[in-house]
Amino acid sequence: MTWAMAGALAGLIVAGAQAATAAEPAATEQALQRGRMLFALDEGAWGSTDDLLRRVPKASLPAEGGWVAEPDGETLRFTYYAIKDGTRSAIYRAEMNGRNVVSAAVVAEGADSSLSPQAQRLAAAREAAIKALADKRPCAKAPFNVLSMPTEDADGTTAVYLLTPMTRTGSYPFGGHYMAAVNGEGEVVRQRAFTRSCLDIAEPGGRAPRGTPVAVVTHMLDETPTEIHVFMAARMAAPVVVVTQPGMAWVVSEEKIEGPEPLPTQGK
Repeated sequence: MTWAMAGALAGLIVAGAQAATAAEPAATEQALQRGRMLFALDEGAWGSTDDLLRRVPKASLPAEGGWVAEPDGETLRFTYYAIKDGTRSAIYRAEMNGRNVVSAAVVAEGADSSLSPQAQRLAAAREAAIKALADKRPCAKAPFNVLSMPTEDADGTTAVYLLTPMTRTGSYPFGGHYMAAVNGEGEVVRQRAFTRSCLDIAEPGGRAPRGTPVAVVTHMLDETPTEIHVFMAARMAAPVVVVTQPGMAWVVSEEKIEGPEPLPTQGK
């Protein structure tokens, strides 16, 4: 579908959006908040990883470890850590605003390399989710990007996402994304996939007017759009039309989720 067709459909959705059911505002607000945070984490990880690799040769990085991020005012504080003999030690820290490095430093030998209690919790949740979802495969020839939500959910769990990375310019992976909720004891209490199969959407040709949807996706696993749709709309820098059950359409962007509206039927 061209961006022009997607834009025309979006116009119908926004113009005729129906009143939401009681459950929909909570679901769409959570999707917005989580989708925005996923994008912020992904952008920060992109920029901080590039900065780390400028400071430390890739061959010198530890074989076991990862990264976590904690909110710090208007920025995110990223901590990259190594695991040795069951102990996590920080090797690099960075304050990030999007992909921009506000400040960063490699942890010097002999300096304090401990992780904060929150970072320890996020790291433990990350490791538990990777283990629990070990049978899942990304929809790309590259490992998952693993992102831990910095704040706990209302039930005390930490949501950890395994996301298929974007490996080709102009091709956006809408499939191959998973989430695991990890409790304070490091147990995965629930998990989910966001699609049943891989789905890559190519960036449409031509220049779409600002704010015009550039893609239409069908999503039958939920009654409302998810954080993955918000995340992908942010990554594409344009709204996406999401069709959910039962034939309801939404316009999803990083800023808002509009809808739902029944899909136009043929002949009308």
